[in-house]
Amino acid sequence: VMDQQKTTGFTTDDVVGFTRARKDRDLLHISYCMVAKEHRRQGLGYAMIKSLCTKLSGVERVTIDVRPEPTAIRFFAYMG
Repeated sequence: VMDQQKTTGFTTDDVVGFTRARKDRDLLHISYCMVAKEHRRQGLGYAMIKSLCTKLSGVERVTIDVRPEPTAIRFFAYMG
């Protein structure tokens, strides 16, 4: 049973980032995290995920779906 679902993003005239996750008890599952290519390496992805973890209290574990792309793997490895 999903208790909370949260979507965060930073926008201007165009969507530059989007994150989708769901929380079930103490587990946060990140199913999608995207930052437009021209806005990458500015801390937006990091800020979105940290915002999710802060807003959804009681998170003790985080799981992610990661595409087998070097950029995604490096990003989530950086996140820890």
